Amino acid sequence: YGRSGEILCTASRSYSRLQVAGAEGCAAVWSEGESGITLLRSSGAADLDFSGGVTAADINDAGTAVVLAGEIGYKGSVTVVDKENNAVYRVYIGSGYPLDADISPNSDRVAVLSLTAEGSTVSVYDTDSEQLRAEYSEEGRSCFDLEYLSDGRLLLISAQQATFLKDDGKKLGEVSFEGEFLKGYAAGEGFVVLLLGSYKAGS
Repeated sequence: YGRSGEILCTASRSYSRLQVAGAEGCAAVWSEGESGITLLRSSGAADLDFSGGVTAADINDAGTAVVLAGEIGYKGSVTVVDKENNAVYRVYIGSGYPLDADISPNSDRVAVLSLTAEGSTVSVYDTDSEQLRAEYSEEGRSCFDLEYLSDGRLLLISAQQATFLKDDGKKLGEVSFEGEFLKGYAAGEGFVVLLLGSYKAGS
């Protein structure tokens, strides 16, 4: 649906473990671990297949999607799909356990979150090169979500902390919520809202 409630695109699919990522006028829908992913835009719905199974995906306001999937012989692969549904970039991940990926608002970079024996690592690639552009590590911390807040700025989430990064690997700051429990969060352009509670269950 658009901002005025008009239908932009409709599709009927069957998913066992539904996951959705949305942006301005577009969305990505998939079932974690299964091979298919559906990209919905005002131009219509497109079904893509990743034989290794889709782990995570995201889509930006330009309609460019990033798909993290399993890959034989590697820990995983990251594929960028343009608004015409063409796979225009792919990089293979050889170390760590890739958990999440996101694409920058102007589609020129992808960031990948991986878990390692030491903690968590964010790897950033330019979408015109397979060479690593930058890397940032959180030792001893298991992070589970990574998002672009704006061009050049990233949000990294763990159960104890929100970390703000530049996509050149430099840390901008952090918000610690040690002693409290993260109940939920939402990120916007350049900001994040955290819902914290004093108890693991309840309010």
